[in-house]
Amino acid sequence: DDAEECDPGLTGEQDYVYKMKNGGGVTPCIKLRHTFVRTARNCPDTTFMSIVADGSPAFQNVMSRLEIKSVPSIVFIRGARVVWRHEGVVGADKELQEGIAFFGGDKDQRETSDLIPDLNTAADVSAFAKASPASDDLLRVVLCLTTTAPQCLHIYPAMAAVAKDRIRNVTFARLLGDESPTSAQALSALGIKFIPTMLVFNAKTGQEVARHVVASRGEFLVKFLEEADKFSSNLQH
Repeated sequence: DDAEECDPGLTGEQDYVYKMKNGGGVTPCIKLRHTFVRTARNCPDTTFMSIVADGSPAFQNVMSRLEIKSVPSIVFIRGARVVWRHEGVVGADKELQEGIAFFGGDKDQRETSDLIPDLNTAADVSAFAKASPASDDLLRVVLCLTTTAPQCLHIYPAMAAVAKDRIRNVTFARLLGDESPTSAQALSALGIKFIPTMLVFNAKTGQEVARHVVASRGEFLVKFLEEADKFSSNLQH
């Protein structure tokens, strides 16, 4: 059978495969391609490449080098290494958008990067933790992440939304622990054992007041709001 296969990424009773024969279209793949093209238009700082599954030796070589097991797959490459991948149609649109937000590239992310600076060393974290005397910040929050942990990709949009709304006079930053040897050393110096970990600092003194392992978007929001409310309450007494 020389049909090209499009794996929708489903399991169990729904684990079926869409097939494209004799030039016929595969609706889920076509819809994903439209999203891919639309996203590329909005991301001038990111290079997009579409590879057609034609079964040729060149295609098979690319599949092997990128360790792609099914089509369609979305692969994010940063610094000459694969940092993220999603295989199958199900959830691909969401993964594409969250990946672009996390790794940068679109105009909204460039605005977000001004609100959530990237830190690289323990010294960067210390400098960020204490706000300037002119700042009205009550807390500074650093989210320790990696580029390859799935939960980090999913949590980041929530962090960006909170940062944009300036909830509770809090400023955010992130530390990507696998971006460089110095960032990995920073995780060790800060005593980070699990990813993602949220560090909360008193913005007036720069002292750490709390840390939480936040495994999901909901947990991040709950823990952040708890700490912000607790700190505000302490100031009123």
